[in-house]
Amino acid sequence: MRALARHGLADRLLERATPQGEFVFRFDGGRHAVRTARLSGRWHFVYAQRLLVGDLLAAYDADRGPVREDDR
Repeated sequence: MRALARHGLADRLLERATPQGEFVFRFDGGRHAVRTARLSGRWHFVYAQRLLVGDLLAAYDADRGPVREDDR
């Protein structure tokens, strides 16, 4: 997120992503929460990869022209 922000690419992520202060591992029939915000003082963001890729492609397209994909 910080790297995207440094390059001016975090606006949509910050508008649409859900900030999270923990994540959960589920194993051995139990739920094991890791409270990252409490441990590190930082939040992480949940943002679908397809949305991130779309944002990056749109930014590239606006700055450098259309992106072409090669099916090789």
